[in-house]
Amino acid sequence: MIATPLPYLRATVLLFVTVLPVVSGCMCSPAKPMAVTVRVKNDSKDRIFVNDTNGRLGVSIQRNVSGDWFSFTENPCVCDACSNQACGSCACGDAGVAFVSPIEGSGQKERTWDGVVQISSNNTCGECLEAQNAPLNETFRAELCYVTQIRGLSFPDGGRVPGEFPNTGTTCVQREFHPGDGIVEIGPIRGSVCTTTADCKGKDELCLSGSCTASCPSNDFPAQPQLAVGSPDNRGFFNQTASGDDQIFTGTGTVTSASFTGQTLKVQVTRPGTAGDMLTGEFTVGFPVGAGGTVTQGAMVTVRLIDGNTTQPGNRAVSVRDSTTGALLFAADTALGTRLLKDADIAPVTWASATSAAGCNFDSNDACGKVQHFAAKFTSGTTSVDVDSGKSSLLMTTAGTYQVLNAFNGVYGGTRCPVKEIHSLGVWISSR
Repeated sequence: MIATPLPYLRATVLLFVTVLPVVSGCMCSPAKPMAVTVRVKNDSKDRIFVNDTNGRLGVSIQRNVSGDWFSFTENPCVCDACSNQACGSCACGDAGVAFVSPIEGSGQKERTWDGVVQISSNNTCGECLEAQNAPLNETFRAELCYVTQIRGLSFPDGGRVPGEFPNTGTTCVQREFHPGDGIVEIGPIRGSVCTTTADCKGKDELCLSGSCTASCPSNDFPAQPQLAVGSPDNRGFFNQTASGDDQIFTGTGTVTSASFTGQTLKVQVTRPGTAGDMLTGEFTVGFPVGAGGTVTQGAMVTVRLIDGNTTQPGNRAVSVRDSTTGALLFAADTALGTRLLKDADIAPVTWASATSAAGCNFDSNDACGKVQHFAAKFTSGTTSVDVDSGKSSLLMTTAGTYQVLNAFNGVYGGTRCPVKEIHSLGVWISSR
């Protein structure tokens, strides 16, 4: 019979190995192991990334035992081998440096499995691993696990680099083979051709770049919303009212200061009080890297800030208009779950989300899961621009040219996510 392989030392019940005599039709271990070439072929159009720690290229070799597939240690530490009799004086050390390797679209990489199975056994030291040459006609399985997105690592030459492999967004595929084949090829399964996501029938599949896929091809969409409106600092400038669960702060006066610290805009405003004193207020807006609008110092403005923090923490919006003409000067909406600024609040601009996803990311929060990103259409009159999630553009209007920002336009798939949708946006005057 075939004994249970040991996926991780001391992780399975110890079984003794009985080697059957050589008879016709049996799966017998050869005198010498036959090495197998493990080739990872990426027939997709997108780069994939694999855990290449110990040179495994993201592929584990598995053996079937009583209907269940088990991975086993391919190259165990000498201390774990049954031939070791040193017991307590033998030390294996750590598992070594973690590596990640990219495999380009239409590219391939390969490694070798030596054709030896490590089986759970025991010796005088306790549990150990016994080497067994894999029968050439036994059915084994290769399992490839990969991700299509990885952040924080750079691959300038396309080679492997030190780094931790992510634990979310992983896709795994399997391919059965016999060691006697001498080779096993495995790679991502290319999805069916599609025009829209409605053409895709698989679980969680999207139509991206003309193919159905449940993974998320590499992209530069933001991982998290990076537009943030701070709680107002009210020292008499704002009049505060309530609208349902939201707090509304409004005030008309002069912009006395508008300054940046890093990516955060701080705007200070003042107005005269009834007793001749000056009443002040302040609000802040944090922008994604590479984006940022401002309000001209000395401008006479009406500021309206909506604080929905009690319903959804961090959900706030602010609009600034010329107090004389009513022209929109600046607007920002974190829109966590719901937009706080409606189209009337950002007129002469309107906002609408595209209906088909442009891509996706796997969120680090398991409760939120995959987030689908959508372009946003900003329109004024007969002019409109489509802006990808995380990007900005210019929009010509009769009132002047506005910078429009689609800071984050995404819908999360996780059923336990506290925020299902985020439509963060910004609009500010660029030139008149």
